[in-house]
Amino acid sequence: LLKEEGKNPFMLDSKDPGGDFKEFLMSEIRYSALQRAFPEQAEELFAVADADARERLATYRQLAEYTP
Repeated sequence: LLKEEGKNPFMLDSKDPGGDFKEFLMSEIRYSALQRAFPEQAEELFAVADADARERLATYRQLAEYTP
């Protein structure tokens, strides 16, 4: 096992996200319905979700680069 070898067992092997985050959200019915029903609140929530996703990805990258 990697941990027993003194290596980082967490490996981030996914591709970097491509495309526009909001476009991705709008492809889901639940988010497009939210946009139609509550446009102002939806924009705020989409911005928060985008920032959260970027922060989470940055955290995963840091974890993947960690060397014990």
